[in-house]
Amino acid sequence: MKVSILNAQEMIFHGVVSEVILPGADGELSIMDYHEPIFVVLSHGFIQLTSLAKKMGFGFGGSRQQATLQDLKPVKIHRGMARMFNNELVILVE
Repeated sequence: MKVSILNAQEMIFHGVVSEVILPGADGELSIMDYHEPIFVVLSHGFIQLTSLAKKMGFGFGGSRQQATLQDLKPVKIHRGMARMFNNELVILVE
C-alpha cells in the first residue's frame, strides 16, 4: 500500500509498505494491504512501518524465493489522524 506521513512543515515519509502499526486513541491498530476504508484518531506514540523485501536465494537443488519483512525506522508522533482509502494510507501528525 502507498503510505504518506506528513506534518505541517514537511513530508516525513512517502513509500510503499506492507504493514503500518498506528498508535490509535483506543490502542494499537495494524493496517495491511487492501484494508477497508477507515479514519482513525492517533495518540502519542510511534508509527511502525514494515516493508516487504523479496530475496532470491539459489541453492544446489534449484532456486527458491523467500520473502522477508524489513522494519523501517519508527516515526514518533504527539497526535494525529489517519485515513485509509483505495489502498493508500495518509497520516497527518504533530
